[in-house]
Amino acid sequence: MRVTTGLLLGLAGAAAALEDPAIKLNKGGVKTAISWDGATLTVPQHCRASTCDQHNTALTAANSKITALESTDQLLRNELHTLHSLIGAMQSKISSLESQHNAQHGAVSADIASNQAGIADNTNDMVQLETDYKVADAALSSAIDSVTKMEGPKGETGAQGVQGIQGVQGVDGDRGLDGLVGAKGDQGDQGATGATGATGATGATGADGAAGADGADGAAGALPAVVEKWTHVITAGCKAVLTTGTVGSEGDPCWKGYTDAEINTMMDGGKMKIRFPTDENLYVELTNAEGSTTRSFRSGDTVSADQTAAKWRWSESADWLGPCTHSSQHGSNYRWFHFKAASRNPKNKDGSAAQPCETSNYENSISASGFRNGDGSGFFPTQGFSAGIKLYVLTKTSAAPACVRDLKTFDTGRTSWTWPAADSFCKSKGMEIPTYEQLCSGENLPKAGAPTFSFKSDHGWVPVSDSSLGMVEGAMEMVYMGLDFPDVSGDGRTLHKCTMHSKWPAHLNCCRHVGSVGGLPSWSDAAYANASLKANTVTCVATSCPGLL
Repeated sequence: MRVTTGLLLGLAGAAAALEDPAIKLNKGGVKTAISWDGATLTVPQHCRASTCDQHNTALTAANSKITALESTDQLLRNELHTLHSLIGAMQSKISSLESQHNAQHGAVSADIASNQAGIADNTNDMVQLETDYKVADAALSSAIDSVTKMEGPKGETGAQGVQGIQGVQGVDGDRGLDGLVGAKGDQGDQGATGATGATGATGATGADGAAGADGADGAAGALPAVVEKWTHVITAGCKAVLTTGTVGSEGDPCWKGYTDAEINTMMDGGKMKIRFPTDENLYVELTNAEGSTTRSFRSGDTVSADQTAAKWRWSESADWLGPCTHSSQHGSNYRWFHFKAASRNPKNKDGSAAQPCETSNYENSISASGFRNGDGSGFFPTQGFSAGIKLYVLTKTSAAPACVRDLKTFDTGRTSWTWPAADSFCKSKGMEIPTYEQLCSGENLPKAGAPTFSFKSDHGWVPVSDSSLGMVEGAMEMVYMGLDFPDVSGDGRTLHKCTMHSKWPAHLNCCRHVGSVGGLPSWSDAAYANASLKANTVTCVATSCPGLL
């Protein structure tokens, strides 16, 4: 508390009377003193007037800051309240979304269960359909067997046989006994003619004639020509081609179309060709390390130099170089082939061919990283794997002799031929109905030997047996071979030779037999009721190559 002004003045006056003015206080041994040095009065636990003013100023400033902090606190409280409101709204929204999700999940689960049930039903239906199909197929097979075993139609009555030989005259009967002499009776009736004797036995068959002499041996046929070609087997676009099996599909940037075993079977003389993206060809002959025998192609890890060695050349007309390898260089870094050479075509300074093989370094080989040149040799035009690196093997095949198919047209006087009748007729001749390609090269382009007619009418059609212009395989078709027939359909177009009936514009849509397989023309049904004017000749084909009829 503050000391009143009067008290202070009284104390000051008392102290002034003392040489060392001070008031000493003692309470229970706790001492303190109020002193005066002539300028400053010191009262413990009380501030001086100047100090109190400073404190008041500081307190005022502190009060202002407290007021400001309280305002800020209120603002923070307001913001917290707003955040609490937002969080509450978000929780409500999340709860709503969770409910929707649960509902949708339940619906999806129900759909899945329904689909699974449907799949099970479909599976059962498929099993039943397969069972029904097998029953129907068995019935069809039985019906086909029955039809196959049916007796054919009765043939025409044969010509009357030659008159048989007359039988031998019958033996006269025994003479009757003499009758008693009686009165002369009336003359008796003439006796009946005796019965015709039995036909004599047929004579024995004559002995067979002697066998004819064997014909002379025919001249030896010419040997078939041998055809050589390079067959594409690998496109080295990735390391997956280093398999002994196959990879990818032809046309892919990384493709091995044949197993190692298949490559070795088709390859002739161990010869391969590697085509690089630079349009350079490396020709390779796979050999053992000494180059004395050919070896097999190998994609897996090698275990000896005999599995990596190869001769090479950069032109088919050049001499072979190599093989250049080393007994210790094999394994996963040496696949397919290995060339231990400092350059592609080593030359001496005078231009003569140099020994290509190096005793150390310069290992040009194929590893898991692809084609690689050792020590900067530049041997391979392209390093690594690339879709532009393609491997070929040399194959040889014997060219089969060309088969000559002979066409023959029959005019039997018949006014119309249905397709089945023409087919049966050709088969009776040991021949068959020709295909479109055997008669024509295209519209208005009949081939040599094909029938052509000097009239234009519906009779100018010839039965053919194939689907070369869009019909199903084995389709019953006919092709026009008569003279040009202008405006045959009333639309200004001309019907030319070698036009298929089903491809004539007027027939593309109107003449399809709805009930037949593949939409055959309406005249190709079983009755052939509409084919009566199609053809009055039959053309059949035979072949000079056995087994190709």
